[in-house]
Amino acid sequence: MEADSWVLLAATIFATSFLFLLKGFISRSRLKLPPGPKPWPILGNLNLIGSLPHQSIHDLSQTYGPMMQLQFGSFPVVIGSSVEMAREFLKIHDLNFASRPYTSATKYTNYDQNDVICSLWSTVASWAELFTMKRLDSFQYIRTEELHLFLSGIYASCGNPATLVSTQYIQNDFGKEDKLSKFMTKDMLDVLLQLADDPNPDLKFSRLRIKGLTLDLLAGGTDTSTTAIEWAMSELLKHPEIVEQATEEVDRVIGRNRWVEEKDIPNLPYIKSIMLETMRMHPVVPLLAPHLARENCKVHGYDILRGTRVFVNTWSIGRDPTLWDAPNEFRPARFKGREIDVVKGQNFELLPFGSGRRMCPGYNLGLKLIESGLANLLHGFTWELPNQMKPQDLNMEEVFGLSVPKKVPLVVVAEPRLPHNLYSAV
Repeated sequence: MEADSWVLLAATIFATSFLFLLKGFISRSRLKLPPGPKPWPILGNLNLIGSLPHQSIHDLSQTYGPMMQLQFGSFPVVIGSSVEMAREFLKIHDLNFASRPYTSATKYTNYDQNDVICSLWSTVASWAELFTMKRLDSFQYIRTEELHLFLSGIYASCGNPATLVSTQYIQNDFGKEDKLSKFMTKDMLDVLLQLADDPNPDLKFSRLRIKGLTLDLLAGGTDTSTTAIEWAMSELLKHPEIVEQATEEVDRVIGRNRWVEEKDIPNLPYIKSIMLETMRMHPVVPLLAPHLARENCKVHGYDILRGTRVFVNTWSIGRDPTLWDAPNEFRPARFKGREIDVVKGQNFELLPFGSGRRMCPGYNLGLKLIESGLANLLHGFTWELPNQMKPQDLNMEEVFGLSVPKKVPLVVVAEPRLPHNLYSAV
């Protein structure tokens, strides 16, 4: 009798489970999910993703369309690879996709998601005050001093092959902290610590949150900016005629008796065009940070289920032949007379800082670092490849990581092109 009871209980559990799974299957069969390849058990579609995920996803989008669904392990993932899909996810349905997925990786590497990328949107919105133009202008003298140290390091290596983005310039800064501190009344970390100690702050900062924000400042202010500049210089070395036009503009606007300042950038439209074209062809973050669907919704006629992770492939958008003429060619002139405002993130054909509620709050800082750095590199030096290397032999392969830098670092030979007294001033 007791054995019969166990058999009956097991049969009941089996039947209930079967009906539950059947109900879920029927419900899902009625959904119109985005197209995509059939996933494997456990792996999902990870077997289709190579060492450069943005390029693998781009290739898949040529088969399945600008919005497709993949399975990364147990997680459903939807990827938008067109301007229209970017607008759907980042503007039209912005509120539903304003969250970030919580993962074990971000728990341990992003201070339990207390950084800008992973924090709740309401928290990130309250941090925007730290990156206002007024706040950034108050630290301009620090950026200028650091830029001059960078230029001084390049001048010291003139005539010799050197890696453009190198730790040698960081190493040269050791021992100069006391000298610099005489001119610095306060830096960004001082401001954050002051906010944390304020008993009635408008911005609530815990010590853990300060660590997360500092991590983002270091990554965004060094890794992404230097990567963008290295890609720009690599393309320019392959196109000396573009360098000639850029230096002509800088000489005409600035002259040869001073360095380029941040306030000069609006008067250098060709420099801006070079920057935009670099961001189009070589986005530092080709897959925007993942968004999370908070609720079930319909996007472009397809069902997106709650908990789905959403990516936007800006690398694919930058190579869309319906948007760009000859998309695989480096042509800064394509932006002449074309209004592209990457600051507001409303031109979805170019999204280096994202768009919508989760747009990078440090976009103004990033633009200042990249534009002023690139302008001064072109203004202060002439550039050649070492060992009589030809421009067509320059390696332009990528490597995927937190950003997407060159696989082979750029090695160049610099020579000064301004009066020598200007280099002693830096």
